[in-house]
Amino acid sequence: MMLLEGDFEDETFEDLEASGVTIERAIYERCRFVGCAFEELAFSDSRFVDCSFERCNLVGVRFVDTLLQGVAFEGGRAMGLDFTQTRKLSLSLRFTDAKVDLSNFAGLPLRGTRFEDCSLRDVIFDDCDLRESVFKGSDLAGAVFRHVKLARADLRKTRSALIDVATCSLGETQIDVDTALAALRDVGLHCASLEEMFGQRDA
Repeated sequence: MMLLEGDFEDETFEDLEASGVTIERAIYERCRFVGCAFEELAFSDSRFVDCSFERCNLVGVRFVDTLLQGVAFEGGRAMGLDFTQTRKLSLSLRFTDAKVDLSNFAGLPLRGTRFEDCSLRDVIFDDCDLRESVFKGSDLAGAVFRHVKLARADLRKTRSALIDVATCSLGETQIDVDTALAALRDVGLHCASLEEMFGQRDA
């Protein structure tokens, strides 16, 4: 475990395995974690600045009172993570081609966050600020957006996103037709299909 403890700059950690332990007061700046397995590991009172986790197994990792600033999750599994335990100020994240299922982002300031080609099944986004965020190509099955700020967010080419339009703040929000229809059905509205509309005109 000594390999992860301490202060590091411009370091690459590759194929490390550690689980079920706590790393306290560590500092990582411009570091890369590649192919590491940190299942159920806890980072406490630590700092990650401009770091990346690439193809790592981070299932159940805890970032307790830990700063995540400019941190990228690329590939790999970051499932079941409770990001509400992090330091909310200066929180800055990016996710690409990662499995982030069952994670919790409730109440976090995530403006401008990018979730590209990710699995976000059953993720909790309640009360988040997701303005200008991008979800391109992501699977949002089971993820419900309630009391979320979504102005200028891009949810095109996503799957199964469910937006509670009665509680969310929208404005220039970009969504696909299927997502729009699902949101309308959720508030009891029915949108006529193209066949129905053309049929009414011909009648």
